[in-house]
Amino acid sequence: MTWATQQAEVLAWADDESSPTPYLDGLAAARGITPEEMRAKTLAQTQLFMAASQQLVGKRQRLRDRVYEAETPQDLKAIQWEEPAA
Repeated sequence: MTWATQQAEVLAWADDESSPTPYLDGLAAARGITPEEMRAKTLAQTQLFMAASQQLVGKRQRLRDRVYEAETPQDLKAIQWEEPAA
C-alpha cells in the first residue's frame, strides 16, 4: 500500500537530490539504515519493478487487444499467455 509513495519520493529525488523524502527517511530510521542507503535501495527496486512491469503490462495489453479483435469463440480460445522459452 505504500509503494506509490516510496516510488514517487525516490523518483523525485533521483531527478533532484534536494527533493524531500520524508517517508523513505522514516523507513530508513525504522530499518536502522541511513536515508541515503534507503533511497539507493528504493531506487534500485523501482528500476527493477519498472523494467519487469513494462514487459508484463505490455503483454497483457496485447492480449486484451486480441480479445477485442476476436470474432468467434474459437478466436478467444486460441488466445493464450505464452511463457518465454527458458
